Amino acid sequence: MLKNCKWCGKEYKGRGHRSKYCDECSKLPSDLLSGKTFDFRNPQICKNCGVEFYAKRKYKYCNKECLIKHQAKVAKQKRNEPDFKYNRKIYTKVCVECGNEYKTTFNKQQYCSTLCSNRKLNRVRRKVKKIEYRGKEHLNDWQYKQWRKEVYKKDNYICDCCGYSKGKTLNAHHLEGWISNIDLRYEVSNGITLCETCHIEFHKKYGYGNNTKVQYLKFKGSGNNAINN
Repeated sequence: MLKNCKWCGKEYKGRGHRSKYCDECSKLPSDLLSGKTFDFRNPQICKNCGVEFYAKRKYKYCNKECLIKHQAKVAKQKRNEPDFKYNRKIYTKVCVECGNEYKTTFNKQQYCSTLCSNRKLNRVRRKVKKIEYRGKEHLNDWQYKQWRKEVYKKDNYICDCCGYSKGKTLNAHHLEGWISNIDLRYEVSNGITLCETCHIEFHKKYGYGNNTKVQYLKFKGSGNNAINN
């Protein structure tokens, strides 16, 4: 059965009533044969290898490998240029304040340094002082962690108030308060080991803040501890 190819117009022997293209044209992609979105009869040319290819849309490269290779070539050409720096163009300018020449990657820059900009605009640079931490909370800094471990070792990991040491959570208590006595914060002699229940009961009675060693001795002698309760 002889038929005419819809793509090239040649006669060919059709294998059935559904065949529309000859053997050569049937090897072409289906998008090319349909021709709905793009005129496939005008092929595109790859920028890297120069090979003709067909596609639905307008592309510059035939595949991803050509795209990567072409980008690498362009990058090498830019690096060989004299005014290349981090893929940006370098501008040579004159400072408005001091009149010295300088190079920059920003086209709108007017000053060579911050000193010249501060002089021109009458700015005053702020001086930041380094102040030691003297807040109300210790925030688990490294000095506090070392101090706490040394206090536990001094008391053999036993509560000084009730003598309990069977798996209870321990706390390091400051005899002289953290807020009122800044110089004694990290001294081991100012610390004592208490279990969590004794520590909570002490602060319930005397509050948080300006605690003293006398308050602790009264609390220890009064019997308000975890074993008696």
